[in-house]
Amino acid sequence: MPLRAPQLSRPARSSSTPTASQPYSPSQARPTASPIRPISLSRTQPRGDPRSWDPITAAGLSPRRIANNIARVFAAATPADLDAGHRWYPDARALAVRLAAEGGVTIETAAIVLAHLSPRTPWARTIGFAHVLLTNGEVRGAIGANVARARNALEAANPWTSFTATAPKTRAFAAAILGDPDAIAIDVWTARVAGIPHHDRYLRRVGFYDTAADLYRHVAHHYAITPTVLQAVTWTVIRGKPN
Repeated sequence: MPLRAPQLSRPARSSSTPTASQPYSPSQARPTASPIRPISLSRTQPRGDPRSWDPITAAGLSPRRIANNIARVFAAATPADLDAGHRWYPDARALAVRLAAEGGVTIETAAIVLAHLSPRTPWARTIGFAHVLLTNGEVRGAIGANVARARNALEAANPWTSFTATAPKTRAFAAAILGDPDAIAIDVWTARVAGIPHHDRYLRRVGFYDTAADLYRHVAHHYAITPTVLQAVTWTVIRGKPN
């Protein structure tokens, strides 16, 4: 069924966005069906906001098209996809709670370890690696750079310092696991949802990642759902499975 494209403005990160703890019905998360209409863009959104969509347009991409792509994938979600997306991060937080207890670390540290071990690694294997590292201190078969970052998090007085400025995805992933409803982890699948080509190259551009994440937040705000839920639902749809 046709979907109306949302009017594009930068969303406010506020408590008005539903959280994972609020009542949820898959039918409530579905977009209102109406014809797609062109999105009108101004240089800065909303009025007076010094930020702009420039990092996207400078890369030769269209913010409006990216928002439409996200909305179309969300509209294709089945009730099962919607349910899986709504449960994904609460389930991941529950997993972090369990791993923290098993490894004798804080929930925050456990979530950060999971995030560091996740790049280019299936989620089931990430969980297994995190369990072994937290309980035994050694792990085999994981990507060496991922393990090194996870170890840094375990050894640091503040585990958040283990993230570098060039790791917005893993930092956002840890924040989402810990319950930040606005954190958007953009991996290869999330980039495909948005129609971002050559994502490895574009996401390294100054400001591009944060601007693309804002587009996800905008679409989520338009449909009155939590940004992390939108990201998890569309991630599930594009992959064809939740894990």
